[in-house]
Amino acid sequence: MSKVTIEEIEMFLKVAQCKNFSRVSEELFISQPTVTKWIQHLEKELGLSLFERNSKSVCLTEAGEFFYSRFSKMVEEYHDTTKTAMRLYGNEQITISIGALHGYGYDFDLASIMKSFSEKHPNIMVNFEIYNLSELNRKLNDLDFIFTNNLELDYIKDYNITNLEDVELYLAISKEHMLSGKRSVSMTDIAEETFYVLSEDNSASSKDYASMLFPIAAKNNKLIPVSNVQSQMMNVAWNKGVALVSKSLIRGYEKDIHLVHIKDLPIDFKKIIAYKKRKLSSEESALLKHIKSYYTYK
Repeated sequence: MSKVTIEEIEMFLKVAQCKNFSRVSEELFISQPTVTKWIQHLEKELGLSLFERNSKSVCLTEAGEFFYSRFSKMVEEYHDTTKTAMRLYGNEQITISIGALHGYGYDFDLASIMKSFSEKHPNIMVNFEIYNLSELNRKLNDLDFIFTNNLELDYIKDYNITNLEDVELYLAISKEHMLSGKRSVSMTDIAEETFYVLSEDNSASSKDYASMLFPIAAKNNKLIPVSNVQSQMMNVAWNKGVALVSKSLIRGYEKDIHLVHIKDLPIDFKKIIAYKKRKLSSEESALLKHIKSYYTYK
């Protein structure tokens, strides 16, 4: 046990969350044999098998479940202790790290929020970055707060979730589209449209929800994955298809894209903030309170 490292423990936690060695290697940009080697060394040092393996996925053994619960708390405590020590005894400025999922307008939301917070708390540095879903998943252990939406929660289990704002989704269409003169449409009206959806790197749920909502389009291969919101908007603007988006996403495309209300869209969509289930520092609590004051959930 004396030879077990924090890096091996974090690797174990990552594999337990992803349930796939290949996926972990891709997300961490290391070889699959390296992931396997680290897990095998950890199991050897513990004298226990942590995973049941098959050709497609892995799952935790009973011992693995036990260590996952204990190691998760231990790693959080480790990072917490390090941050607290630096705050109390180091000369570094207090830093809070925020990551936000690309494509939901958080860059616009947080620009003014962070500016006013920094004016009130000049001793606290807030680092803020936009990531695609794969990048955000890789950065979880380094982030204090995560901004995402309620449809993308699989990768942040065991987190506190706070709703920030209800978001209406619209049908984004070209102003040359045959429906552009309408103020609202039904699900039936758009059932056979070609939809541009975000790829799995940016949204684990986008294509799945689109397939559920528009089975005819899915059956006819009319759900087209693209790598980012800009690609979505360009294809819509060129009248190659349509997309489900929030109002903030068409900034810069207002001259070419028209938003149409969907009368019977069965999706409840929210912006959320997530953070690990631990006691927040006074600085983190101050930031969370400041952020929540800008949204509709108080």
